[in-house]
Amino acid sequence: MTRRRKIAAAILGIVVAASAFFAYKAFTDESPPDVSDLVIERPEIPPEENAFTYIMQADRAASAVIPSLRSSVMEPDPADVASAVAAHASVFPYIDKALACTQFQFPPEAVRWPGVGFENAEFTTSYLVGLRAHEKFLKGQEDEAFRDILQLMQLEDRIRAAHGPLELGGFHGSEATSWIRRWLTDTTLPAASLKQLAAEVGRHPVRREDFAAALRAEYAMDAQIIDIIKHGDATPSGITTTTWGHLVGAPRSDYELKPNATKRMVAEALRIQSQAAALPWPEGNPRWRAWEEPLRKEGYAPILLPMFHDLRINGYGITYYLITSCRVRRAYTVHLSGADAINDLGMTQLLVALKAYKVEKGDLPERLEDLVPDYLAALPLDEFDGQPIKYDKAKKKLYTAVPDASAGNNRDLNDRHAWWWGYTTARRMPIPF
Repeated sequence: MTRRRKIAAAILGIVVAASAFFAYKAFTDESPPDVSDLVIERPEIPPEENAFTYIMQADRAASAVIPSLRSSVMEPDPADVASAVAAHASVFPYIDKALACTQFQFPPEAVRWPGVGFENAEFTTSYLVGLRAHEKFLKGQEDEAFRDILQLMQLEDRIRAAHGPLELGGFHGSEATSWIRRWLTDTTLPAASLKQLAAEVGRHPVRREDFAAALRAEYAMDAQIIDIIKHGDATPSGITTTTWGHLVGAPRSDYELKPNATKRMVAEALRIQSQAAALPWPEGNPRWRAWEEPLRKEGYAPILLPMFHDLRINGYGITYYLITSCRVRRAYTVHLSGADAINDLGMTQLLVALKAYKVEKGDLPERLEDLVPDYLAALPLDEFDGQPIKYDKAKKKLYTAVPDASAGNNRDLNDRHAWWWGYTTARRMPIPF
């Protein structure tokens, strides 16, 4: 064999070996990942002792009722409030049982895709509790109205502490705090009662560890979705009711998706996110950004040989969508919403204390420090910078720090309509009294 033929044979051998290697890599999955640290233990609670049971029953009962609200839901007419409460008379026994329960837990079927519709059920319960309390407030029964809302805050605490996935875990903002803020302009409670209310609000903190646990809880649902796609029961484009709503494209072969490799990548993303969410914003956000920045520079795509990328048999085509369309691009929003929820509670507590001060002194204080210790034991801290929340007496507004330029920091909830919704994206909160 001539030297030229030997070289050609060697090159051919290298090509064949490389092809075999890439084919093996393309068609071979890795071992299942160790995800023991992402497992959320859920103690079994008898259904009759679980608030979850009654929230779902209330939602089913409410689905048969269509209240007649003639005016805007932002400023309902008292007659409309009364008629809506009366129309839901059959629902309130279930709601009262949910409020009375001291335990809450998600049953297994609630944390698996596609879930059982708990998010809507929770909103139904929260909305009706608020509406009934609002009727009492309009009738002058202010003590009872605020007491009902504090019960709702306790229920919100239990739901967050149950560590369900994000869609189920009560992390979309507090309905209870929005009602408290709504009533502060017109309340006639004495300063002593308002001081007590401010203390009660402070006893229901939004905890970072609950957000972190909710991110870990996402893994069980995500792993199920990966298996569903792999088994051909659904395609990414068909999954629109879950956290994977941005997925596009369908697998072109059985080897399009490597379940174990994909689960490992999802688990890695969730670990980073949960670690960041457990830290204050000034510490957690840079940690998340440091992990995310290399992916941003690469356009969130792995570096692959073009021919394999075009053929989409490398096992990363669908993984690309699984990781980037949900996990990477959504993480910042998750962490931001957690910080916002903490600040929302802190500013609500400050508003109650400021109302108590004004009732007692006749004017707002010059500085927030004047509220301590007579009206608050300590000033709530701004989650974005670790310092006390800012205050401007002249502009009658509370401020938080600006997390960064992309966080929607210019939103100003400056009218009573905005209080109704209770969105946690506000960073400037007006003092409406």
